[in-house]
Amino acid sequence: GSSTLTLGTTDPANTTVAIQGTFLNSAGTFDANGVDLDVALDWNNYDKDQFIPGESTVTLDGVDQAIYGETLFYNFTKDQTGGAGEATLTFEASQKQRVQKTLTLKGVANAAGQYLNIRSSSPGTAAGLLLLDGGAQAIRYVDVRDNDALTADPGEDVITLIGRDSPDHTAGFNNTNWLFNTNITVTWE
Repeated sequence: GSSTLTLGTTDPANTTVAIQGTFLNSAGTFDANGVDLDVALDWNNYDKDQFIPGESTVTLDGVDQAIYGETLFYNFTKDQTGGAGEATLTFEASQKQRVQKTLTLKGVANAAGQYLNIRSSSPGTAAGLLLLDGGAQAIRYVDVRDNDALTADPGEDVITLIGRDSPDHTAGFNNTNWLFNTNITVTWE
């Protein structure tokens, strides 16, 4: 059968749950209920409608991590600026991850070029990473390959992802709806 797990806390100062292993949701509904999740290993969510983010932030705080299945995140963060150096975030090929509010992807700014590598689980087959219309992004020092930031479901509008201070992998790297440059100015009218 299936069941629903809803996170909650009676202590308003403690709104983060640290998962020291892999997040695994293979059956039932997981309602984050606005509680932030820090995940040390991988993220496995096998039905995009079975994770309810509320206004939570999911942070992958390990080094080399992977996301399997499909998930709608409210805020999503993978930030390596704290020190681990080069890291890889692998997305399951042909699956779509959606972010509603804020997408943060950051590698390390140093002479060694310790980028946050964004990869597909199957080289040559794109994985989807979609920032939904109205969302914000903080993407810097990333090395992206085999990623589709465009192919949304009907009724979904997405925003072009901009990798600042990142290698230009626009052509020949199987990326869609990404811009790469060291100095990009975007003006809306």
